[in-house]
Amino acid sequence: MIILYNAAGYKPAYNIGGPIHTVSAVAERLAARGHRVIVAATDSNLTERLDVDTGMWHDVDGVEVRYFRMSDSWTKRIPLDYFRKSNADYRTPDLRPWIDACGIRFDVIHSQLPFIHANRVCSEFAERNGVPYFYSQHGVFDTVRLRHRGLKKRLYLALWELPACRRATALIALTEHDAETYRALGLNDRIEVIPNGIDLPEEKSAPWPYPNFPVRDGRPLVLFMSRLHPLKGPDLALEAFRIARAAARDALLVIAGPDEYQMAAKLSARVREAGLEGGVLIPGPVTGAAKSALLQRCNVFILPTESEGFSMAILEAMAHGCAVLTTHGAHFPELEDAGAGSLCAREPDALGCRLAALLADPNLTEEMGRRARWLVEERFSWDSITDRLESLYMECAQLAAETA
Repeated sequence: MIILYNAAGYKPAYNIGGPIHTVSAVAERLAARGHRVIVAATDSNLTERLDVDTGMWHDVDGVEVRYFRMSDSWTKRIPLDYFRKSNADYRTPDLRPWIDACGIRFDVIHSQLPFIHANRVCSEFAERNGVPYFYSQHGVFDTVRLRHRGLKKRLYLALWELPACRRATALIALTEHDAETYRALGLNDRIEVIPNGIDLPEEKSAPWPYPNFPVRDGRPLVLFMSRLHPLKGPDLALEAFRIARAAARDALLVIAGPDEYQMAAKLSARVREAGLEGGVLIPGPVTGAAKSALLQRCNVFILPTESEGFSMAILEAMAHGCAVLTTHGAHFPELEDAGAGSLCAREPDALGCRLAALLADPNLTEEMGRRARWLVEERFSWDSITDRLESLYMECAQLAAETA
């Protein structure tokens, strides 16, 4: 098969978050199985632009990638933060001429992430040419997330995004909750629930390899690792830690991730105000081997999220054997069902009390970490996820060929 993915970004645009990891993981596995996988992505890395040549093809781990120059939406010219701080649209003027003239006979086209200019371009192309079209929202249609800059999103949905969804052969949901959010928007055609997956790292054993990063001692480590954004709750993680530290004076909190919402300065000020200097580190984005090492070192992973489709941050922490403390907005009931973590209300006292209980019982957090890794191994391996997507693509491509 020849498969086209269109996406907001692609490796190494890790600041965009989980979808970059999930799209590249599936694309690489499909390519390894003999399919030709093409990715049309913007040159965005959320808070910056990638240093890539947008006029040529790139071989990225066996996947053919074309990065298209992103131009700002006209809304960014409106002198209000409500408009200027939005990355919505990811407009790529060169995409439509390219896809119309490329001459590639795609078997499948799959849009990854809503509110991207390429979704309407690719869905219209698929409809004109009888190509099966798939659409993944990655949790963005949750009502909580739609309320954030809601006016723009509702307008965009009505004008462009819902029409693109209605052109889909199948809508891809990460969870049953994700599927319900499609239906809440009146999208009642075929919906397939296929979660994200992840690769299992080595078991926790290696010594801390970064002597200049002060988390190598035996202090209990609480880790927040996600975009610094109000929906993710780094401020709540800090308040929960402040409460829990009254009973765990030697504990350390690391708040790591790209500062998408300019929260780092306020968080640092709050650390000083609360007298937590020496107990909280805010290092910015942590990637690659350092990220994996930090997850290996972690005792409790905390994500006080307001809403998730299917959190890759949580899944990564589980794969590394971390006990997880998160909120009901993560939509991850399997955590408690498997004894791999804890869900609680999204407010500081509840989070702080639960975090204190976890830090007070190292045997409990160790057992939760073992169960978390087991759950990932049993249900969320990339090979099984890729099997399901590949079967869906082949089924729909064959049906399209028979009816052409």
